Amino acid sequence: AKPAIIHEWQENGALYVRVRSDVTPRENILAFRKKIAITQFYVANPLQVQDIDNIWNGYPLALLRRIEDSGLFLPVQTSGWPSLGRLELPLDRAQNRETVRLLADQSGAQFVLSGIIYDAGTDQPSGILPKVVPSILLPKIQPNNLGSRRIEAEIFLHDGITGALITHFRAQELASGTAAVGRDKPFGSAAFFATGFGSAVDRLLDRQAQFIVDELGRLPFNAKIIRIDGNRLFFDAGTTSGLATGDKFLLYTLSSVSDAMELSSNRLLGVAEKPAATLTVKQVQPLFSVGESDARNQNLQIGDMIRFDPSAISRDK
Repeated sequence: AKPAIIHEWQENGALYVRVRSDVTPRENILAFRKKIAITQFYVANPLQVQDIDNIWNGYPLALLRRIEDSGLFLPVQTSGWPSLGRLELPLDRAQNRETVRLLADQSGAQFVLSGIIYDAGTDQPSGILPKVVPSILLPKIQPNNLGSRRIEAEIFLHDGITGALITHFRAQELASGTAAVGRDKPFGSAAFFATGFGSAVDRLLDRQAQFIVDELGRLPFNAKIIRIDGNRLFFDAGTTSGLATGDKFLLYTLSSVSDAMELSSNRLLGVAEKPAATLTVKQVQPLFSVGESDARNQNLQIGDMIRFDPSAISRDK
């Protein structure tokens, strides 16, 4: 609510003002921005997208911009930007885990996004018109006889620490008409979205962006320790991630990646973690921060994590 002045008075030459305002504790409104990196998308049938300008990079970049607008995510660059990293098909294969971990390590990303565009083809009109059509019949041609064009894509969300697949989402949208988009309309531009096909892509991007926000937005914020100087710890998140001095985090040491392996299937489930201490942020820069920990005789290493967990911190107080 808007602050309201309820009383003013002067005393010893000073003006005092009493204000009433509803104040929400900072820990209840924190939404630290989680870092996310993208890879180049695959296109199952490149012949279907010859009229579209660079959908391979354009689609994931447009998706990244939308999830950035949520205020919950901070896009980060993989090596070789703007030439995006790339995973091998199928995107959920176990062999991609190491590539995901490498991309996340290079960029500092907590999550990595990949995807494949399965279909961007057209349906021809339902009826075949004769070569000569009497003009009196033309007004009777219905819109559904003009054909349509599909856009179908699947996105994959990977954990940056383990490289494991978290979840995936496949969806499609339909555009009326089969008119070509034109390579003079950059993917994601206003001119692109003004086309019938671009409008369908716009709707699909919105659905997939909302899925990402719903799935990853509820997961805790992580950052990595990048330098250790006594009890002073440097980590790779700063004001661009929404941090401020006085914020508190939990420190976690990471066990071997194989500690959380399902032996029957050799499937990686995650990385075992051990809570080590509490960290308080003392200095903040745009891309990194410095905190002090209450750790004693803890074997902290570069690469260990800090995590925002207000319930755990409050229990420790």
